[in-house]
Formats: sequence, structure tokens, C-alpha cells
Amino acid sequence: MPRFRSILFLSLIVTAVVSISITALYLLFTNNYTEFISWFLNRIHKPHLLKSASSFLSQQQFLLLRIVSVLFAGAVLLLLLITYKKRRALLARITLLMNESESAIVGFLKTLLPSGKFHRALFFFLVAFYLIRTVFSIIYYPIDFDEADTYMLFSSQGPLVAATFYPLPNNHILFSIITSLTGMLPIDPVYALRLPLLPIGLLVIISMFGFLKKHFTDTAALLGLSFFIAAYPLFIYSFLARGYLLLLLFYIIALYAIFELCFSNGYKKRHSYLLVLGSIGGLYTIPSFLYALAGLFLFAFAALAMQKKNTAIIRLVKSGFLISLVTAILYLPVLISVKWSLLKPYMTPVYDRANTLTTFVTTFGNLSKTFLSPVNLLALFFGCCFLVGSFFLFRSKRPFNKAIVAFVLIQFLLCITVFFLFRQQFPAKPWMHFTVVVAFLAAAIISLVLNKIALRPHLLILTTILFLSSGTIISFFYKKGNITTGYNRVAKQCERLLIEKKVKEVYTGIPYYKTMIDYYALKNKLQISLSNSRTTSRRYAPFDPQKKYDLIIIPLQGSKLPPLLYSYDTIIQKHNTAVLLIKN
Repeated sequence: MPRFRSILFLSLIVTAVVSISITALYLLFTNNYTEFISWFLNRIHKPHLLKSASSFLSQQQFLLLRIVSVLFAGAVLLLLLITYKKRRALLARITLLMNESESAIVGFLKTLLPSGKFHRALFFFLVAFYLIRTVFSIIYYPIDFDEADTYMLFSSQGPLVAATFYPLPNNHILFSIITSLTGMLPIDPVYALRLPLLPIGLLVIISMFGFLKKHFTDTAALLGLSFFIAAYPLFIYSFLARGYLLLLLFYIIALYAIFELCFSNGYKKRHSYLLVLGSIGGLYTIPSFLYALAGLFLFAFAALAMQKKNTAIIRLVKSGFLISLVTAILYLPVLISVKWSLLKPYMTPVYDRANTLTTFVTTFGNLSKTFLSPVNLLALFFGCCFLVGSFFLFRSKRPFNKAIVAFVLIQFLLCITVFFLFRQQFPAKPWMHFTVVVAFLAAAIISLVLNKIALRPHLLILTTILFLSSGTIISFFYKKGNITTGYNRVAKQCERLLIEKKVKEVYTGIPYYKTMIDYYALKNKLQISLSNSRTTSRRYAPFDPQKKYDLIIIPLQGSKLPPLLYSYDTIIQKHNTAVLLIKN
């Protein structure tokens, strides 16, 4: 049976690689530049981009693509010959690899459940709380701007487009591929988009607890998990259909493997496989995962060098090479057109050096509000607690505690380095793995405290409930007060108007609604002509008072529309938005 699995696995890999090579050669050499571009744009349902095709694939790049495809085909042919010649050794290697991977997964699963009945019951309570909160949020919150964009550009276009189309650095490729499959289900698109988040989130919770339990007591691990579940990023991205929850899962896997490599006496090859799996998965989900991976590798090299584990360093270098190679192959379809913009997160330029300090304070203030607490006072309180706790961790006699502080410090210093390297303000999203880092540090500090004082069961329950309830309530009201949440609810109400009033012409003075109206039009298969006030938009058009719009969306404050030639009713007037519907 193991040999049969190896033969089947090798056959599938060979078939897939050969098929890709033949398909690429056929498409690139049986079509000229114009025909290939037309075919590709028709496949992704964007034929209107034909005139601007050279902006994302020039004729020189097309010729380069042909050369690359020939080189790739030659490499495939060479690998096939080598594979056939060394098939026995290769099959034995694959069998060993599959057995090691299976052992790694089974071994990791054994660490997941607490030992005692009380701790096990509390663990299942935490899992149930997370799932109930997630299901409620999936149903309660209307679709968000980024989700609508993901659906229109990638998920609704099928797996091929999701894997190759990258107009802006906002395609979380692996997650888009998954949602393109669930998007085929006969359910509302918002639920189809969010459905994968349930199993992914469950794996995140279980994996996080398994990692914490590996290094701390059950009590400390459960409290650390409570802090993790209560975190604002986990609340938001447990229901928003983006790739950040998937990123957290892969980061936990890679983090587990790195700490096993650095501190476990029983380190095996399976941990290298987990490191490669977590790293490739994270990078293929979001390119900015490179920052998270850089922090892990920097820490690993420093820790291994101090322990003089040269063999482990060689393993780490080999893993890094394999990660780079496989990731480059996966991104090959999009790297040619977007080049290095994949690695640059959304940033706001710092125009002069005088603003650097102000921007630094603003940037890291936003990071603390995201990963500690949206409430400023609580963020300051937790920040002080972590500083004091880290001090005592570093002074403790246990070397592993010092390593945790060093690990957290390296992640923080890397973030500061990136800031001064780009000299730009960046959002918290590229650093979403800090959610795991902060929870890990919290569990370490809690473990240190529990060594000094005993925590009775009822106090453990109360502390857990306090973490969960306070974190969830704060996150709920913070999200509710966000202006985009109000916009999303107004857009949802506009969907009813689009259908019932058979709207054909729409003007929006708030650019946010352009994407939302487009989404609801696509969802309901409506033909709508939409113009908006954003001058950089392809559909920019100044407001025309002589044109008979069916629906007008403008800000409540600061809107300066000229006198209208037609009578309108104000249907919606909230969330700084006025929606005007033409009178019949």
C-alpha cells in the first residue's frame, strides 16, 4: 500500500507538470501576441481591457514568456529522464517522505487535547464559543468592500483566474482559489466566500492550542488561547473572507517547526517538512508573509548559531532554498506582469524627514491598537503588562523564557527596520502574524505567574470568560463604529432598490459605493451603468444635472450637487450617506 501511494503520487505530479508544460507551449506558440491576449482576457471575462493590455503584458514580456516556456519544457524533459532512470530510489524517497509527513501530523495531533477532564471541557468551551461567534458574525455582517472586490475579481471568475490574475497586491491567491470553488455552491455569494473560514478557523484554534500546550502547562495554554480568541484581528478575520486567517494557520505551523528545530532534542525531518509546508502556504496566500518568514528565519539562525547546531543550520538553509524554489514556481504566472510589487504592502509615503517621527508614532500606535486592544487605555495597559512581564521572563532561570523574549524582540525590531527602510506608513495587515506572537508572549507571562501562585478552577473559568467577553464586546462595538460598516449596511439596502426599482443609471459621489454597487449588480445579474466622482477611476464622470439618474448616492455633509432637473426622494439618510431615488 505505501508503494502504491508513492506511485500514484509521483504519477499525478508528473502528469500535472507535463500537462502544464504542453498547455503553455500550445497557447504561446499557436497564438500571436494579440490572439493570446484576447484569449486570456476572454477567459477572465475582461475583454474591455484589450486596449490597455500592454500595461500588464508587453510584447517583449510575451516573447520572454515564450522563452521561459521552452526552457521550462526542456527542464521538464530532463527531469522526466532523470526520474525514469532513478525511479526506484525516488519512489523509496517519496514513500519515506509520506510516512514522515503522516507521522508529523499524527504527532502534532496528539499534543492538541488537554490531559485532564476539567481542562478538556474548558478547551471544548473555547472552541464552541469561537464557532458560535464566527457563525453569528458571518450571518450578521453584510459583505465588506474587500470581500466584494475579491468576489468580483477572483472568486467569481474560477480557479484559473484566481491563480493567475493579479491586478493589484490584493489577491490572496490560495484563499481566492478556495473561494472560487466554494463560490460554485448554490448559496448567497457572501456565505460561499465565508464558508471556508469555519474549518480554517477551527484549525487555527486547535493548532494554536497545540503549540502553546507543547511549551506550557494546560492552564497557561488555555489562558493564552483565550487571549488569542479575544484578539481583535481574530474577531474580524474569522468572518471577513480574506486570506489572513489562512495566513495565521500557516504561521503557527511554521512557528511550531522553527521552535522544534531550535529547542527540541528529538528534532526529525518531519519538522522540516512542516516548516516548508507552512512557509510555502503562507507565501502563496499573501506575498507579505515574507516579513513573518524573515522574522522566523532570523530568530532560528541566531538561536542555532548560539547553540552551535551546525547540522540544524544546514537543514534550515536547505528548507529555505526549497521554499524559495517552490514559491517562485507557484508565482511564475503572475511574477512576469507584476514584478516586485507583490512584496510591497499598501503604504502611505512619508514626504519629508521631518514627518518621520510623527509617522513612526502613528504607525506603531495603530499596530498596538490592532494587536493589543482597540481601546487606547487598554492598549497602553496591556503594553505595560507585556513590558514588565518580558522583563521578568528574561530574568527567569529558564533559558526557554529568555528565548521567547528574544523571539518577540526580533519580530518587533524587524518591523521597525522595515519602517525605516521604506520610510513609509504601513497598515497592520502585513504584520497579522503579530496576533500569534502576542498570544505566545501572553501565555509565557501567564505561565511564569502561575509558577508563583496557584489558580483554582473557578478562577480559571472566570479569567477565561473575562478575556472572551471583554475582547468580543470591545471588538463588536469597535467594528460597529467603523464608518465602512455603516457603508456596507447602506449598500445592502441599495441592493433592494436596484432590484425593486429596476435601476439602470447610478451616480455615486462616494467612491466606496462603486465596488459595492458593482458587486450587487453582478450578484443579481443586473445591467447597470455607474459613474462616480473618483477622478482616477476608469468610470469617472462629473455629475451631469441634465442626466436622468435612477439612483444618486452622495455624502450627507459637503455634497455640492447643482440644482437637479428631476424630482428625487431621499430614501436613505444615515452613515453620512444620502441615497436619492428618482420619482416616478
